[in-house]
Amino acid sequence: MEDTGYIACKGKKNDGHRFIDSLPGKVPLIIYEEGKYSKPGSAGHTEFIPVSDSRAFSKKIAPVFYDFPSMKLRMHGVTGTNGKTTTVYMLDEFLRFMGKRPGVIGTIEYRFADQAYTSKNTTPDVLLLQDILYRMHTCGTEEAVMEVSSHALVENRIAEISYDTISFTNITPEHLDFHGTMDNYLKAKMLAFELLEKSRKPLKKAAVWKHTDRFMEIKSTLASYRYPSIFYAVQDKNEAGLGLTILESYNGAYLIDVYYNSALLYHGTVGITGRYNLLNMLNALSIALPFESDVSDAELGKLCTELLMHALPNVSVPGRMERIHNPIQALVLVDYAHSPDGLLNALRELSQIPHNRLIIVFGCGGDRDKTKRPVMGQIAAEYADEIFITSDNPRTENPVDILAQISSGIKNTVKTCTVLENREEAIKAACSILKENDILLIAGKGHEDYQEISGVRRHFDDREIARKYLTRVSNM
Repeated sequence: MEDTGYIACKGKKNDGHRFIDSLPGKVPLIIYEEGKYSKPGSAGHTEFIPVSDSRAFSKKIAPVFYDFPSMKLRMHGVTGTNGKTTTVYMLDEFLRFMGKRPGVIGTIEYRFADQAYTSKNTTPDVLLLQDILYRMHTCGTEEAVMEVSSHALVENRIAEISYDTISFTNITPEHLDFHGTMDNYLKAKMLAFELLEKSRKPLKKAAVWKHTDRFMEIKSTLASYRYPSIFYAVQDKNEAGLGLTILESYNGAYLIDVYYNSALLYHGTVGITGRYNLLNMLNALSIALPFESDVSDAELGKLCTELLMHALPNVSVPGRMERIHNPIQALVLVDYAHSPDGLLNALRELSQIPHNRLIIVFGCGGDRDKTKRPVMGQIAAEYADEIFITSDNPRTENPVDILAQISSGIKNTVKTCTVLENREEAIKAACSILKENDILLIAGKGHEDYQEISGVRRHFDDREIARKYLTRVSNM
């Protein structure tokens, strides 16, 4: 499909109206906002159409222009504060094992037809999203598994998407700089279930972690909709829904029972780091397993067993508890944990692994919610033995101010804390003290391969930096 028009929209930093006169070649159609472009026709274009709100217009026209691609794919949306990316990767692998041809849209990448494209947003802008779905369909993709952010829900980037399933991981304080309050944040997330209700798909379902904050409010809302909901949890066997019990835990593995209502679906070991990833696994199973169809418990159990034994081991999520191999015989992990809940889950799980010292390197992003900074400092002080506070993505904020706000949550503890503004120097310092049986967690940026300072992005990858200094330490 060739480009046939230009829609001028005003963004946070740039205004598309400024570029109309410098468009290359002849564009048959240009949409612009009334009062923001005063020379229609002067550039020799075929037709100019003024609208009151060009961004709102794009949300209406994009699905029509691309011929409603979401109606031609099975659409799976995953929302929640933490766990979206891991759940999407697990579900993608489960669907592949089941013989489907899925594509992925999320924080790390957009991937379909054996091609991957680096993503700029968790959920793309409406025009790009519809274009991706259109290309997925034309390339033979059957199902799309996508992360749905609260920003995208409020800004209606997923206009006219007809979902088949929506799964909800959890809700904890995050993005309050954008939403203002937890009530507003929850309302934003709940828009996903409203979209599912409006979807024109014939068979729909939702999946929700039953122990998330505000669960009763979520459950009450879901009760008013016409599609079924599956609730999952790490729970007792006698509880209804999809759940599991942990029989034994190892270093990076669990012996578990998985069951649906009273029926045992799986008994065995899964190689997973962190109980929260067991929840992500249940979330993905909630969507992949055909609970809503006339399938026997034995058939569900057989499929569940095959997915956990043969598909789950193939799941690899960049920057999510990603192990950095080293000759020191220490456990070194890079993780995207950048919220209080994410950091708490990561450190709590790592603290249960036998170790000598637990060391952490982390910071907080600039131009984002400031209230979480001392809270994350306090969490680090509770679990870590050695703390290195450093810059994350300061963006346009003064890094020194961010570091001071994080440090305020640590100052009354007796923990060893080092403040190094330069992130590479902080990782270098942490690697230099690493000994056998230590655990080092480098948190906050995960898969990101850049650092944004004073509004400028430069290449920076925690994994590359860790490998660089771990190699040097081993050669000393």
